[in-house]
Amino acid sequence: MKNFWYRLDNSRPVKRWPCPACGKKEFKRYIDTETGDYLPDQIGRCNREINCGYHLTPGVFYQSGLEMEIGKTLYRELPISISKLGAKNPVSCIPIHIVSRSLNCYARNHFVAFLNRLFHREMAAYLVNLYRIGTSKHWPGATVFWQIDRLGNVRTGKIMLYHPLTGKRVKEPQARISWAHAVLRLPDFQLAQCLFGEHQLQTGNTGKKVALVESEKTAVLMSGLLPDYIWLATGGLHNLSATKCQCLKNQDVVLFPDLNSYDKWCAQAIELQTLCKQLYVSDLLERKAAESDRIHGLDLADYLVKCDEKAGWALSEHGYPLFWDFTDSPINNAGGFAVKHPQNVRITL
Repeated sequence: MKNFWYRLDNSRPVKRWPCPACGKKEFKRYIDTETGDYLPDQIGRCNREINCGYHLTPGVFYQSGLEMEIGKTLYRELPISISKLGAKNPVSCIPIHIVSRSLNCYARNHFVAFLNRLFHREMAAYLVNLYRIGTSKHWPGATVFWQIDRLGNVRTGKIMLYHPLTGKRVKEPQARISWAHAVLRLPDFQLAQCLFGEHQLQTGNTGKKVALVESEKTAVLMSGLLPDYIWLATGGLHNLSATKCQCLKNQDVVLFPDLNSYDKWCAQAIELQTLCKQLYVSDLLERKAAESDRIHGLDLADYLVKCDEKAGWALSEHGYPLFWDFTDSPINNAGGFAVKHPQNVRITL
């Protein structure tokens, strides 16, 4: 099954269809990239990610025989079903030499430019190296967030485009997001995603809790702010599953859901309880965020990373530039950050 033959319809003007799950006209369908024809009308993604979450990909539809069994209840359980189906197939990996070629050209990487503005060059370079962040020519200035598992296998890479000054994703005229395995057109690629940043678990960071967030950007920024955690990302609201989180076995884990996602992650955490040594779900944002923050879908980095209004630097809890506490000294294997954990962070399940 070659998923790169298909893509979500991004034509202009935007075409939206009634969602098979919620009925709202917020549904994007997949098209065949060779013929331009739409796939069956139940294959697509609902734009109401929080309130609905329906997403049926061509790969799952055809490989699992779902074309013979159409039902809304089945589709609403797809985030779990996708993980189970993927486990039956051999896992493909991207050759390391392809990854290595992307680990340069940072002068034109918009996300790295944002990190340089936020953390200064030395600290930004540390974070880029820690997460093996790459540069893509798929769009000018694009970034590759490689998914490298704890054994060093590169499962895939998410390609995204950011604004170099604000660090916000470019979404107009359409969202700039793609996948390395699709762009490379690797033959017979069997995708099995892992957590972003998972390779950090190779080094045996004893004594550190694992912090799990939704977005790759948040994981990178929080590693600069609170390095006492190993920050990993699921890469999406519905990607939290026991299958994808096997690397967290016997780990102390704290989940930091985005605003409006707390209840969903609490429910999903039940599946992870027997896997992790200890598991908590932070309600920090639920307790502290204002209603305006909730409307804008604030995440942890938005809330905790405070910036100087003129210079744009990330500030420490004492109000001075965060990178002042950074030193790439061999004495401190963690990277030399001298940042204290905020006292008002409380974790509850």
